[in-house]
Amino acid sequence: MLFRFGKKDDLPEAQDTVNDLLGQAIDTRAKFIVVVPERDTKPHSVTCSVEHVSRESILLDVSRATALSTGWKGRKVQCFFSIVRLQPNRSETFYNFSATLLDLRRTSKGVLIELSMPRSIEPGQRRKSLRIRPLPSLVLSLSMWQNPELAGMMQEPATVQVLPSIPYPNLLKVGGIRVADISAGGMRLAVLGSALQAQTWLGEEGRRLMHCVLGSVADQPVHEYWFSVTRANVTPAPSLSDEAFIGFEFTHEGKPNKAKGLDWLPVKDGHVHRLSRWTNAVYMQYIRKVATD
Repeated sequence: MLFRFGKKDDLPEAQDTVNDLLGQAIDTRAKFIVVVPERDTKPHSVTCSVEHVSRESILLDVSRATALSTGWKGRKVQCFFSIVRLQPNRSETFYNFSATLLDLRRTSKGVLIELSMPRSIEPGQRRKSLRIRPLPSLVLSLSMWQNPELAGMMQEPATVQVLPSIPYPNLLKVGGIRVADISAGGMRLAVLGSALQAQTWLGEEGRRLMHCVLGSVADQPVHEYWFSVTRANVTPAPSLSDEAFIGFEFTHEGKPNKAKGLDWLPVKDGHVHRLSRWTNAVYMQYIRKVATD
C-alpha cells in the first residue's frame, strides 16, 4: 500500500506527482527495471515490483533469482517502469527516475532493494534527448528527395497528393549509408566518404522530403513516416573509407488524409510524438533484454 505523506496541500507539486505515479504503479502491478551502472562492463539490470513505499524510500522486490552485489550500495541507479491505462482507450506510458540504492536485504522469499525516494519522475514521452541507435533490421526503408518541386509541396499550410509515379529510392540499399541514430526530433546518417562523393547533395544545405518505414517493436506496429527535413549539421569524413555524419531536423510531418494525400503539419517543440513512442519502445525493449541477460 502507498503511504500518503500528510495532506495533499502540504506536499510540493513534484512530490505529489511522484506519490500519485507510484500509487498507480502499485495498483497496476507495474514491473520496475533498475539499471545499475558498472565502471568497466555493461550496466546490470534487475526486474522488480514495488513492495512498499515510505516517506524516505521505495522497497522493491526482486522478481526472480539474479546476481546482486552489496557493492551496489550507495550507487546512483536509473529506474524504468510503465503504467497501462485502460480508459478511455488502452495506452501505455513509460516513466523513469534516478535514485540512490540504499540497501539490499535478503529474505526467506528472495531479495529486497531499497531506493531513495526520487524528487521527480519523468514521463518517457517527454525525453526529447532520447536518441537511439536502431538495429539495421528496424529501419525497413529510407528515401529522400532534393527535388525543388517536391520541396515546394511542403509549404504550410498544404495538402499534397503523393503520386504513385514518384520513385522510392531506398538509400539503405545504395551501399555505405546507414541510420546512425534517430530521435523524436531528427535523424543522423552515417555515410562513407566514397558514398557521399557520389551523393554530394546529401550533405548540402536545404530542405528535403524524407520517407521512412520503421519496423514493429513491442506494441508499436510498423510505421510509415513522411517528413520535411532540413540539414542540421555535417561531420566530414577524414577519408573516403571513413564515415561522415549528416544530421537532419524534422520540421514538418506529413499525415495521410482521406483524399489519399498528405497534410503537412509543423513539428512543435522539435518533437514528433508518434515517433517518440517508437523510440521509447525500442529503448525499453533493450532495457528488458539487458535485464534478462
